[in-house]
Amino acid sequence: MFVDWWGLSEVSSHGLGYLDSFIDSEVKSRSLRLLLCIILGAKGRSVCLRVPTLPWEMSNLSSYALRMARLSAQIFGEVVRPTDSKSMKVVALFSEQPLAKQKEVYSWYPPHNTYHALMKKLRYFGLYRDEHQDFKEEMRRLKKLRGKVKPKKGEGKRALKKK
Repeated sequence: MFVDWWGLSEVSSHGLGYLDSFIDSEVKSRSLRLLLCIILGAKGRSVCLRVPTLPWEMSNLSSYALRMARLSAQIFGEVVRPTDSKSMKVVALFSEQPLAKQKEVYSWYPPHNTYHALMKKLRYFGLYRDEHQDFKEEMRRLKKLRGKVKPKKGEGKRALKKK
């Protein structure tokens, strides 16, 4: 037996279509049905309570039903108190995932640091030839041969004057 909040009209115990009419298609899970349906011990029948969603539906309810509706909305991450469409736009904005956590945004560029470390290891093992790095090392070696390298810390011109 399903009981309606407003008219307390009985619907047959097979009337799951009645239940589906007010549950969002996204939230038609078994756990939600169990939460909304109160199982009675007598004759294995159940009483299902319809969750009010509109402001004028809320005003007709008892304080217990109102608290239960608000608790249900809190549990399932919905708006607790009825709001207008302008406020619902804000709710929709905040319910979206932040831009920084969206995969399309944070995986836009390839992982250069990882690639660089891998190429450095491959170069060390002799499996990759980085011509630019080879050129820089050769220039450093030639500078050293000519005596044009930077002095170590504490061996500059100022340190040589004091001696």
